[in-house]
Amino acid sequence: MYQSIKRLFVLAGEHKKKMIISVLMAFGSVAAGFIPYFFISRFVTEIAAGTMKRSILYGAAAGTGAFLCLKTLLMFGSTMLSHKAAYRILRNIRLSLAEKLTRLPLGYVLERNSGVIKKVMENDVEELERFLAHNIPETISSIGVPAAVLVYLFVLNPGLAFPCASAYRWRFAFML
Repeated sequence: MYQSIKRLFVLAGEHKKKMIISVLMAFGSVAAGFIPYFFISRFVTEIAAGTMKRSILYGAAAGTGAFLCLKTLLMFGSTMLSHKAAYRILRNIRLSLAEKLTRLPLGYVLERNSGVIKKVMENDVEELERFLAHNIPETISSIGVPAAVLVYLFVLNPGLAFPCASAYRWRFAFML
């Protein structure tokens, strides 16, 4: 697996910074999706306590809306950046395949059906788009944020965090 990631970064070339920024933005988007729950908790606590100060209620509502907008903007930015990088990486891969094709013996090329070469150049390379543009940012953020929530749970209540950590570890092991 390490070799595959290493090869991916070699293929990414000058676009790996965009991929890393995309992952960070996706991580921020998922994290921003968790924060409104704290505002809603504050909102419900105020209502349940009976104090219901309008400034706190309006602040909780505004904070919830602001972080949901931030979540959307970060995910949009992450998706745009990862797609730009992915399609440029795919372009570079196709160019390197075309260059390699020019160096192959003519007999090798003539023996192959043109559909096979087209399939490799278009369809097989295009399959990388889903992995580069979607799987990398979304998978890393989907694993990272629950891990961060688990750390937060350890801060709040270590006794409750241990069973959750065990369940998270086993679920993660089966995902791989």
